[in-house]
Amino acid sequence: MSSRTKAAINEAFGEQIAAPRASAKAYDEGSKWEAKRLAACVHILVHDKNRAVSMFTQMGMKEHLEFVSSAGALVPGNFAPDFPLAVLVPTQSSAEYVPLCTMYSSLECRAFSFALWWEQPILRAQNNEILTRRTLVLSLRDQDGGAHFDSSL
Repeated sequence: MSSRTKAAINEAFGEQIAAPRASAKAYDEGSKWEAKRLAACVHILVHDKNRAVSMFTQMGMKEHLEFVSSAGALVPGNFAPDFPLAVLVPTQSSAEYVPLCTMYSSLECRAFSFALWWEQPILRAQNNEILTRRTLVLSLRDQDGGAHFDSSL
């Protein structure tokens, strides 16, 4: 297998940056299933494992970037579901989670190294399981239709 040229990697990187922008726009316009494609995009950009090398690592930038998070800490001792990146908003027929950053322009954001950002707890599920960005992205990508669909979650 031959190595890709720097020009080929740069071209692919441009595509991998454009893809989540398009999916995020579609998600914001109501196509909630785009979350699964966004997970696949994030995976390609940041996830390194064994022989799979992320685009950010191939570009030599992953360890030099700051990753921004608006997530507050999960509430200690709380056994109820907790998602500090979103708020549950009632709709006409039910309710849906809306990103806090779209509701509050003055939301406090903090910069993290990739490792801290990737492993930051961002959700406590109904079963009290704590999810990080890594576990959420990999689940959406590997089990829920982002790049593969398992018969069970």
